[in-house]
Amino acid sequence: MRNKTSIIIVSAMAAVLLFGLATYVIRGSIDANLNNILAYDLLLLFFITLTVILYLSNRKLNTLAVAKSQVTETAVLDFSQKPNFNAIFEASFDGIVILDTQLQPLELNQIAADLLGINSCHVVNDEILTHIHSIDPKITVQQFLEISLQANPLQQRLSIIISQANGFSCHAEISASKTKHKDKDGILLVIKDLSEQKESFDQVNYLAFHDPLTGQPNRVQFNQQLAEALRQADKSLRSVGVALLGLDRFKHINESMGHVTGDVLLKLVSQRISNNTRRGDHIARLGGDEFGIIYSELADINDISPLLKKLKNTFKEPFEIGNQAYYINCSIGVSLYPLDHIDFEGMIRNADTALLEAKKLGGDRYQYYSAAMSTSVKERVYIENELRHAINRNQLEIYLQPQISLTSREVIAAEVLLRWHHPILGSITPSKFIPIAEENGLIEEIGNWVLRKACELQNKFKQENIVPIRVAVNFSPRQINKKLPILIKNVLNTTRVPPNMLEMEITESLLMENPEKAIDILNEIHKLGIHISMDDFGTGYSSLSYLKRFPIDTLKIDRSFVNDVGKSDSDNSIIIAIIQMAKGLGIEVIAEGVETTEQLHFFGQKGCDIFQGYYFSPPIPIDAFVYLIKNGLVTTPLFSHPSKRKIKNLVRQN
Repeated sequence: MRNKTSIIIVSAMAAVLLFGLATYVIRGSIDANLNNILAYDLLLLFFITLTVILYLSNRKLNTLAVAKSQVTETAVLDFSQKPNFNAIFEASFDGIVILDTQLQPLELNQIAADLLGINSCHVVNDEILTHIHSIDPKITVQQFLEISLQANPLQQRLSIIISQANGFSCHAEISASKTKHKDKDGILLVIKDLSEQKESFDQVNYLAFHDPLTGQPNRVQFNQQLAEALRQADKSLRSVGVALLGLDRFKHINESMGHVTGDVLLKLVSQRISNNTRRGDHIARLGGDEFGIIYSELADINDISPLLKKLKNTFKEPFEIGNQAYYINCSIGVSLYPLDHIDFEGMIRNADTALLEAKKLGGDRYQYYSAAMSTSVKERVYIENELRHAINRNQLEIYLQPQISLTSREVIAAEVLLRWHHPILGSITPSKFIPIAEENGLIEEIGNWVLRKACELQNKFKQENIVPIRVAVNFSPRQINKKLPILIKNVLNTTRVPPNMLEMEITESLLMENPEKAIDILNEIHKLGIHISMDDFGTGYSSLSYLKRFPIDTLKIDRSFVNDVGKSDSDNSIIIAIIQMAKGLGIEVIAEGVETTEQLHFFGQKGCDIFQGYYFSPPIPIDAFVYLIKNGLVTTPLFSHPSKRKIKNLVRQN
């Protein structure tokens, strides 16, 4: 009422003020004869406006008063007397139970009966409360309901578990509020079934800590388990071993047999690891083909050795997938607590370092961590980061090593070799940075750069009036894909180099990883007119049936055989067999790594066509190579001419 009176007074005062202001303005701005008429009209207008304002304000206040009265009445209304009570009661998606002040059930809908597993027509005493159990140990269901009977309680909520007589149980939530039922005080209890939410939560929680493919714990749970194992080891004064296991050449299986086969193999590996570890040890799949094992509660650090040997030996047995048997080896890196580190992050880091070392040494072994490895890894990481910028910073340079014909004694080709000149580390050999580039994927970018620079050499030779010389470029297995023929064709077209002036060098092991795929790609490249050479022949396990299907123009006998000339009759026999086989297939043979007169004469007598090695020249910069060509010094022995000795010394210094 006070609010109503206040609004009326304020509105009236505002109207009077507006009227006075309007009269004053009119008197001062128009002719005096019109003042009375205008003032009268304006006064009438304001009185009409004031009447409307007061009427609307009064009506609004009455409306609010009525609404408030209805809300108040609704709050104390007998719940059971609502017109739509039965419809709401039975159509609700939640269970509804009405209790009296003694917490005895009066009514419940079918949803509540189904949740509680009772017959809604035969509710006996406190039967309902026997099925409901609070999850919170600090408050019982009875205490929760008693609180809801207080004079002005907030709506209460409680997480519960419902246990039916048949053994079924589910998670739910109850909310309670005071009500009236048939003129009697009571409690309105609403039961919300949370089974689906709980199931979804459990699923999300499971995926957060488990690998979906193998069902093993993932890296997150592995870290937690390791941290706990280290705490327990401190209490029991025992040791802990962490082993990271990676599969050797798993990528080859994925690429050749497909990811479905790869996934099946990972599951089988997971099972085999589980079957060959102790109870109490922890296993996890950390990602890809890498698994982690925690050997906890070791009485002595040496106790881990027989466990690792046992695990390693299990990989000698094949993995059966369908009707096929797959043999795969593994590498294991091991760190020991408290010998190698004092926290779980350091333990995992050191085990990973040891795993990298095991793979670096050829795989199929387990390797313990040592402090020297960390230095090597840090250097490797530094090299990898610097390598990403080497091209843009103009740190890469092409060197050339001539290939000389035995019959004509002329330079018929030159192998393109890469050198990296780093401002801090100095000259870095390809054997050090190329494997890193292959692992991190930089090899394609670097390989494409080398290909373009090699083709541009032909323009350099033309400017120097040098007879065209074929350039041989090494290709990594990572570069052999369906896009390669198109890339080579585009580079040749851009640089205007004839295809027969480019030679593609590939390794024997590359061809054996996926022969059918390699044959198709190489055939397409060979059709362009590119010369194809197989490098390091004799170190792999080439099948002769495959070899005759490859479009190979030249075989390069590995330098390990060249170095052993005259030392072993068996090696000599292998060399002779390789040369005769190549001749039978119409393939030229290059002896790589020739350094002595004895080696030169031996290969010449056995029918070798081309020679490459320090006997004639080491890999040298482009300008030095051009100088030797123009002065006719390439085919002379390296040690027989002062200019060549000078170049050799310069190369060694660089």
